[in-house]
Amino acid sequence: MDERHWTVKLDQIPPEGLSLHEAFEPEWFSLPPEADDPIRPIRLVEPVLADFLLERVGRDVRLRMDINTCVRMTCSRCLDPFPLQVETQARLTFCRVTGQVSLEKEMELTLEDLESAPFEGDEIDLWPPVYEQIVLSLPMKPLCHEDCRGLCPVCGVNRNRESCLCSDRKVDPRWECLRSLKIGG
Repeated sequence: MDERHWTVKLDQIPPEGLSLHEAFEPEWFSLPPEADDPIRPIRLVEPVLADFLLERVGRDVRLRMDINTCVRMTCSRCLDPFPLQVETQARLTFCRVTGQVSLEKEMELTLEDLESAPFEGDEIDLWPPVYEQIVLSLPMKPLCHEDCRGLCPVCGVNRNRESCLCSDRKVDPRWECLRSLKIGG
């Protein structure tokens, strides 16, 4: 991820909370090189619309956010690009860092740990949780539609657009001699 920031100063959050609406331009979003496929890249095709509600809870800040955008992905079956609407909601508590945390002993993560993030200073950067929620919303095996028929493994034709006469049941030649084998009497 590029070093993008969109910060809110703690003194801007009134006791009743702060509601914000922000639009992040598509070029703000890019996957890390090891996660993106250079042949079939994932790209935003619409701005990221994010609605935030920030509330102070003692020394911490509670964040609720709604994120909407559209991503261009490549179908894992037919290899066609397609738009994927991303709509996600998340909650996160920014906890002020107090002292040092020892990483020497093994620790068990709780649900509360997964919904919290540390912060220092007098401002909170809202871009990292937006980026994280978009990445977490992307499917591991994207499909252009649920009943995508994919590519023919023999001739390579996209079965969503045209038919072929290839047989799906291609027998491994090493097992071909078993066809002539007669079982029983």
